[in-house]
Amino acid sequence: MCGIVGMIDQRAETPADELGSLVTQMASALQHRGPDSAGCWLDADRGIALGHRRLEVLDLSPTGAQPMTSSDGRHVITYNGELYNHVELRRDLEARDVRFRGTSDTEVLLEAVVHWGVERTLEVANGMFAFGLWDAVERRLELVRDRLGEKPLYWAVVGHRLAFASELTAMMPVPGIDRTIDRGALASYFRLGYIAAPHTIYTGVQKLAAGCRLTIDAGEGVPRVRQYWSLRDVAQQGLDRPFSGTDRDALERLDGLLRDATALRLRADVPVGVFLSGGIDSSLLTALAMEASAGTLRTFTVGFAERSHDEAASARAIATRLGTDHTAMPVTSDDVLALIDEVPGVYGEPFADPAAIPMMLICRLARESVTVGLSGDGGDEVFAGYNRLLGVRAWEQARRLPRRIRMLGSRALMAPRPATVDRLFEFARRDRPRNPGEKVQKLAILLGAESDDEIPRRLLSIWPDPSVLVDNSDEPRLALGDRAAWLPRASMSEQVLYLDGVTTLPDGMLTKADRASMASSLELRVPYLDHRVVELAWHFPWPLKVRDGHGKWPLRTLLARHVPTALFDRPKMGLDPPIASFLRDELRISAQERLSPDEIRAGGLLRAEPIQACLREHLAGRHNWDYRLWTVLVLQTWLAQEAARS
Repeated sequence: MCGIVGMIDQRAETPADELGSLVTQMASALQHRGPDSAGCWLDADRGIALGHRRLEVLDLSPTGAQPMTSSDGRHVITYNGELYNHVELRRDLEARDVRFRGTSDTEVLLEAVVHWGVERTLEVANGMFAFGLWDAVERRLELVRDRLGEKPLYWAVVGHRLAFASELTAMMPVPGIDRTIDRGALASYFRLGYIAAPHTIYTGVQKLAAGCRLTIDAGEGVPRVRQYWSLRDVAQQGLDRPFSGTDRDALERLDGLLRDATALRLRADVPVGVFLSGGIDSSLLTALAMEASAGTLRTFTVGFAERSHDEAASARAIATRLGTDHTAMPVTSDDVLALIDEVPGVYGEPFADPAAIPMMLICRLARESVTVGLSGDGGDEVFAGYNRLLGVRAWEQARRLPRRIRMLGSRALMAPRPATVDRLFEFARRDRPRNPGEKVQKLAILLGAESDDEIPRRLLSIWPDPSVLVDNSDEPRLALGDRAAWLPRASMSEQVLYLDGVTTLPDGMLTKADRASMASSLELRVPYLDHRVVELAWHFPWPLKVRDGHGKWPLRTLLARHVPTALFDRPKMGLDPPIASFLRDELRISAQERLSPDEIRAGGLLRAEPIQACLREHLAGRHNWDYRLWTVLVLQTWLAQEAARS
């Protein structure tokens, strides 16, 4: 796992010392991604330079150093990621008389390109990656990002130069980068809590989207971006050709794939551990990793003092049952508060998932004893685990009612304070949801929809209309609001699951995991996002994913083979800290200061009135607007730090 940077000057006018110095400076901003060594390769006559920061995971010797040149001298690569099936691909290449200098997966990827070409290599590669590849014969630079978007890649064109990097902060040394704030991207941030590809907070920098390749030639020419793997195609093919075997057939097929995906991700020349929350996804992953591990398996969890947000006891019970070497870290409100100001620096742009903070903490904890961590992320997006899908079903039933009745029901559900609803649910002993008052409010918002077209936006939006906040914004068209981008002939539940996969997954969840882990120089691997697992899951009909009002039916069933159902049969919790109560208590004064009308107006981007209205209602307990307020708090913190850097 590493950090990559590079630049191509199409006119080859940049002097060698300037080109090398610039790329080295960009790479130095990524030292946390690669603390073990650094490298720079350049050919000033062609106007190309590649930089690298290395985190040693496979082949710890100098033969694994980067940038790396192919055996025939034609290709040079700077690579971030892991090629999990590198052992199998190495055997195939050796059978074709390829001889390797070392044992790194980087060399396997590079020689695969030499012998099979980029397109064929991407077809057979099982991994997470982002890389820059220079072809000296074609005088062409190619940038590639993995299928699901586990690894990041940013790029920008400044005049006749194109620069790229693993993180946004590494782009800042490039002279001429347009750092004007993109108001449209900012509007989408308030809708989603993150900025979706291809946009960034800056007008002059873009993200390469998941499953895409960018090609640019030396000399004249413009960057060409094309998609080599499409979740939309995968989903549609699955819906058109659903799995036709029995439930047992489906479970055995999935079990075999998950075992293989997990075993592949345990390959490393450094210690490996597992993040164990005690939920279904991480518990099944831990069970499979235990069976595939040769020795003792380390597991890690963090927990909160608030019972509604604490999974530490459940994780401990699973760890004891499976026999792992378990470490738990209690997280206090002071721990969370101490990290709030670090989040903007770690993510490089506004990123408002509160779970980023406990994710950063568990990564720091794990890095004390391992270099690689396995995470159960992706299970919800692949196997329909989010509670919001139950809201979709409620809408599908409620839309048959007259609009007037639905609107009355929506207003009635919005009337009680969230705290009142929470108290009513205290008497439920089983299946008690976390934050029921908040969920009732979300259901009320959903019932107020006029048509199916509004459902994805209402489900996935934090601020339903960001234009009330951001002055002069032109929000970019997003998949969740673009009916033409939806799956034809899919149910609304399937649409929302798909939209989660192309929005929440790459730009939300995977961004959170990558930056939080790499900030601690920890490599994080996600077996549920093995592309073979994703493709199989889309062939599973909806009843193979959701049964008896619960998602992830196949994962639940497989987990029951390893641990008693009583250890995991409970409402979904997640990793979010209790932000709603923090804003009313520990963060109250800070929130009132940072969200004051004067502070908001000083930024010159937002309207203060809707923010003040939400703050008053939240502090009074009238509504839970924690996520809305959190997006503004994160932005305000980022803006203050951006001003300090300028």
